[in-house]
Amino acid sequence: MTIMESASLRPAGGRRAEPHPRVAAPRVLSVSSVGHLAGLRPRGRSGAGGDVRGADVELVDALDLPTWRTVVAWLRDTPSMAGRRSRLQILAAFMRWLRTLDPATELLAASGTHLDRYCEAARSGALTVGVRTPGKPLAGATVARRRTALSSFYAYAWQYGAVRQTHAAAPPPARAREAVPRRGSVRDTDPQAGTDTGSQAGTDARPQAGTDAGQRVGAARDAGSKAGTDGGQQAGTDTRPRVGAVHDAGSRADGAPVPGVTPEERRLLRQGVGRLAAEGRSVEAAAVALLEATGASAATLARLTAQDIHAGAEGGDGRPGIIVLRDAQDGVVAFPLTARIRSLLRQLCSSRPAGESLIRRDDGDPVDGAWLGRVLREAAQAGGIPERRAEALHPQLLRATTVADLPRG
Repeated sequence: MTIMESASLRPAGGRRAEPHPRVAAPRVLSVSSVGHLAGLRPRGRSGAGGDVRGADVELVDALDLPTWRTVVAWLRDTPSMAGRRSRLQILAAFMRWLRTLDPATELLAASGTHLDRYCEAARSGALTVGVRTPGKPLAGATVARRRTALSSFYAYAWQYGAVRQTHAAAPPPARAREAVPRRGSVRDTDPQAGTDTGSQAGTDARPQAGTDAGQRVGAARDAGSKAGTDGGQQAGTDTRPRVGAVHDAGSRADGAPVPGVTPEERRLLRQGVGRLAAEGRSVEAAAVALLEATGASAATLARLTAQDIHAGAEGGDGRPGIIVLRDAQDGVVAFPLTARIRSLLRQLCSSRPAGESLIRRDDGDPVDGAWLGRVLREAAQAGGIPERRAEALHPQLLRATTVADLPRG
């Protein structure tokens, strides 16, 4: 199984967000319809001419402006014309199904459960919209292709701040796009200027977030907070630990608090991850590396599949990949991947069928908190952390430190 490719664009949000230093800034395309993108010319009602169904173009063009911009940017970043057409068709089919299932759920507010239910309906023949033959099961390869495309879209939207935590009360009307020149040129504007040809001066032409970027990071950065009892609060609130939680994330037998993980200990822990990998223990190495980098719980790691790993647009190590983590409450969050973690995950992806868990025990059973705690301590000792201190390093402690250190927007 190879790591899937996904687009790379700079972040965007309700506020201006600084891009990851290794992520290329986007180009803004001045168009007023998705049908103006190369390869997506709509066919007429008679079916003559054009590249894609006119109804699909109309469906996307009817989206509110922030969502429409995100879809256009995602499609524009698809270099293959065939891939661009396929993605539009898949996204339009999913939108029709979502509206039938729950008209109140917006495209950027859909959860991981929605995606799972859609794919299951496609496999079982329960789809009545968005397919050529309603009631006919789709082939496994077709379902996998749809899941890959939709996962790519949501990973893309998460990376650049467009996924919504709550439904918008009154989304901007689609007709607001008329301010953008029709038959717009394909001239690229300066992303730093934040303006689009034909838009009002000083406005941000990039896809806009449904919520404040800082609130979004605080609410989603710990993909395993609820499942891992790490000090997270109720779903939809800030899941970062309380002030002081890093220094009170655990206790010794005498009741004294266990100090938080220091930068030097994290360096040694990463060194231990490398030694586990060198011993051929790729699963354990990847699990600890992801815990240290993202704060993911054991339950979240157990859900991870190859379909949640997305390489950079160019597929090289010069650009960060993206991993999509899912928690028990259907929350999803995308994290950039370092070359070291990508290398570990690439090994696991190559040895697992599509849809199969990447992080699992040797006997095939799902990992749990006890397993994660054991491999964390083994990695700590392998990296040179003294045994007594390594025994005090629990996933909850490292998770609290990691989440507290994540950017707050």
